[in-house]
Amino acid sequence: MRPFAIGFAFLLALFACDRACAQDHRHGWLAVMDDDTQSMLARLSPQGIVTSILTTAATGVLDSAAMDLDNRHCVVAHAPDRMLRLDASGAIVQTIVVGGARDLAHVDLDRHGDYLVLDRGMPSRLLGVDRTTFAVTTLHGSVGNTANSFVRDVHSGDLAIAGLDLFGVRWDYTLVNVALRPFPGRADQIAFDLRIRAVVASLDNTGRLLFFRVPTWSVGYSTGFPAGAAIHADRTSSVAPKYVLGGQKGLYVVEATSQRIATLWEGTARFRHVVPYRGRNLATEAVGPGRWDVRLSVPEDAGLRYAIALSGLPPATSLPLADGRRIPFAVDGLTGASLIGALGSRFVGNVGVLDASGAARASIDVRGLGSIGGVPLWLCAVTIDPAAPAGLRTIIDPIVLRL
Repeated sequence: MRPFAIGFAFLLALFACDRACAQDHRHGWLAVMDDDTQSMLARLSPQGIVTSILTTAATGVLDSAAMDLDNRHCVVAHAPDRMLRLDASGAIVQTIVVGGARDLAHVDLDRHGDYLVLDRGMPSRLLGVDRTTFAVTTLHGSVGNTANSFVRDVHSGDLAIAGLDLFGVRWDYTLVNVALRPFPGRADQIAFDLRIRAVVASLDNTGRLLFFRVPTWSVGYSTGFPAGAAIHADRTSSVAPKYVLGGQKGLYVVEATSQRIATLWEGTARFRHVVPYRGRNLATEAVGPGRWDVRLSVPEDAGLRYAIALSGLPPATSLPLADGRRIPFAVDGLTGASLIGALGSRFVGNVGVLDASGAARASIDVRGLGSIGGVPLWLCAVTIDPAAPAGLRTIIDPIVLRL
């Protein structure tokens, strides 16, 4: 199938569907846990069963984990001042010393594909670590006190950082605003729910879920949940979107709408952080001035066709499918142009076939377009399977790229 035909398949798929399709992460979960003796990084099955302990901390504390840019390795924050990069077997392939760090709490990736690190303290600091040279840059020297976690608002690219207070941080790190003071409890991990544009926190020892609506930061809450401080908002496209809640002694699923609770696993370990294993499905990497690679990785869909679309509008709306799923994306003229190849060399490789590992790479080139620094683009991806409902096997949540 030619690239423009694959793009049209994505568009046509919006109009027909006959049966439901699971959107669950089929590779399970990556979790940072601790018990009375040590902290550990573990893999869990989709049903929440611990299948392997990848690594433990002989000294210091493991605080958070994320899939790396390639969606095969993972990176974990090892307080006080190290990041560990591990392969699928749990072997540590790289130890990155974050010079000047006092107490690493959270690590993830920024829009360039470099590491974004939260250094807990009074005050807490937001640090950037170049993924090639490992050079450390202080992006902002004061983002609250004893901060534990951050999450990105997909509408704007801004960050929310939770510690003793809740802070809103502009996408370019130039402005920090107090959103809520004091923060009403301890949250090791906060989440962003794209459906309602809210930061979601599960507060340790309270059994409450708190919802902070962006950008007003108005607060709502629900009660009656297992006590815990780690939470992940799963795929927005699902028929029944859910939160995965890491509790004091177990892992739970909470349906976002009905708030029905299901127990995945219970034991003696306390969850600090939980993310989907092999779940970094869409990411961007700066490869030069005005140039980005767009990395798509859906291992379970290896060999299927894919399409990556662009939009100049934030995902404030979604496109409903007949099976109950939704595509959380605002379609505009840029979307159609990107899918039929009308952007020429500005956007290439965005339709095609996933390789044997389920990966593909597109590229964005905005050189010569003038002063567009900071202009946002939103990206969304699907994998295409004629046997699946609407012809779509997997719908990837959108990301935002600030040029």
